[in-house]
Amino acid sequence: MTDGQWLFVVFATLYLLECLRWVPLHAWLLKEKRGGRWNYLRPSKMLSARGRGLVLLSPLPPFRAHLSVDPWLFTPERDHLLVLEETGSTTRLPWAELRLRADGTRLFLGMQSSIQLSSEESAKEWSHRLKEWAAMPQEERETDFLNVAKQSLDPESLSQSARSLSQRVRSLNANATVILFWCFGVVTGAYTWFGESPYLWGSVIVLFSLQLAQSVLFWRATRSSAGPPAVSYRFWKALSIAFLPHSSVRAADHLCQAAAQMAHPLAARHLVATEAYLAASQRFWRQARYGKGWTETKSLPLQAEALHRHFQSVGVQVSELEAPPTRDLTSRSYCPRCLTQFQLVTGECRDCDGTDLRAFE
Repeated sequence: MTDGQWLFVVFATLYLLECLRWVPLHAWLLKEKRGGRWNYLRPSKMLSARGRGLVLLSPLPPFRAHLSVDPWLFTPERDHLLVLEETGSTTRLPWAELRLRADGTRLFLGMQSSIQLSSEESAKEWSHRLKEWAAMPQEERETDFLNVAKQSLDPESLSQSARSLSQRVRSLNANATVILFWCFGVVTGAYTWFGESPYLWGSVIVLFSLQLAQSVLFWRATRSSAGPPAVSYRFWKALSIAFLPHSSVRAADHLCQAAAQMAHPLAARHLVATEAYLAASQRFWRQARYGKGWTETKSLPLQAEALHRHFQSVGVQVSELEAPPTRDLTSRSYCPRCLTQFQLVTGECRDCDGTDLRAFE
């Protein structure tokens, strides 16, 4: 292979790496589709490390916006703080043992406990709120949690943020399409057919001009007067966009990463398709409603109560979310949380923190 071909391979590899994102395993990504619709995208658990999983963003045009949202990671209990880990399991930390400190996107809860959040703003906000919870009586904690939950489930607020982000990155994504075509199409073709000739150097100059234009667009889109989101290391990112083709093509991703919302995935009621929304609703409802000892109390857990109020406001029937799985011939019960079926009539599901089984009717 010639030096030019090796350079092409290097740029292609770097570009594919730019399309990969490490996000917390508990995070939900909203990815824009054609016609103003969005869909859910989850990180891979198979390709994960230290509580983060890989997400592959579309490497080919048309490029569109994406937005990260988080489920409720913290729930106040009388003596403990219930924490949803990145792996999906839960842990309880005594209020007196909390040592809260935000370091970037990671929130440290104690000496040996921390959790990765989607943005620095989210980590700072939760650090401040958990400190307030620790000093409150339980009744005030529950009231504050329900208020926070109601705000995070607001469909109008998330829809407005998603539309605003889509408009802000539209010009960046349009120019990125031209840069990708010019870098891997025109420049490659000029080198293949004409070698190191004036045609090649002319196409390289045009590519560099497009990258400079992309850097200017990025700088204008992230200026302080344009409002949130605030992009960290803005100057250095603009510099890499101006000189590196793969960074230039993925320039809009920096705005999308910084725009992570403190919203619940179910706030995307007006953005995603009804089928996807109901599937996500069923998942979150079962996780919130059912746990160890659910058969011993008639009151709803705190998260389930917040979800129940939301479903009432958007017209979703909870009974539709609790439909049992299709029964196997030998099954006599199932876990209402993960829907795994058992031959026992009564018992617990060890995969769901000891959730009591429910017998088939």
